Amino acid sequence: VVQVLEHKRGQSQGFDWRRSVCFAVFGFVYIGLCQWFLYVTVLTWLFPDAMVFANAPLALKLKDRTGMYDMAGQIFVDTFCFAIFIYFPAFYIIKALIQEKGALLARAQTGLRRYYSNIISDNIAQSALWVPADVVIFACPMYLRMPMEHLVSFGWTMYMSATRGKLEDRSKMLDSCKYVRFRHATSEPTKASEESASKKDNLGKTSTTT
Repeated sequence: VVQVLEHKRGQSQGFDWRRSVCFAVFGFVYIGLCQWFLYVTVLTWLFPDAMVFANAPLALKLKDRTGMYDMAGQIFVDTFCFAIFIYFPAFYIIKALIQEKGALLARAQTGLRRYYSNIISDNIAQSALWVPADVVIFACPMYLRMPMEHLVSFGWTMYMSATRGKLEDRSKMLDSCKYVRFRHATSEPTKASEESASKKDNLGKTSTTT
């Protein structure tokens, strides 16, 4: 969907099949398999009363302070544990394994390095969406939890495809690295010449005073 919109806007020349395969594999592995284990099995184990709170009527939920604390705990675990340490590393590793070339370990390390460079902006964006969304998701009855999760995930995945789906332009990275090396190389002679000039000035002043 995102690639079709980009093509209509003239932002892309063709269809990137590797990008689509990347999100298909990631959707199957994480959203299809891991989410049920994380959001139903793990969270129910961490917060045993969460199922009772989720299936209770709204009037009882508003009076259940313990259930609200459990809901806040689930939101914290989802936002600051699952997302940071499982979701994003899995996304960047799968993306690098499919889009990059080379040894598997090297591609996985490349994916983790890219996540490290985007870790702050990615997690600010996911927190802005998922914290309010989780309030609704974890307050819904248990049978609506995964459908609501998949619904929000669909929109979030489109955002990830638009912002992180494309293969990074290596030529721009090389140009930036060359620019940094050039500035570093030219700055050293400049500093040396400035230091020599200042020494000459000091010597001139000393000879004048003597």
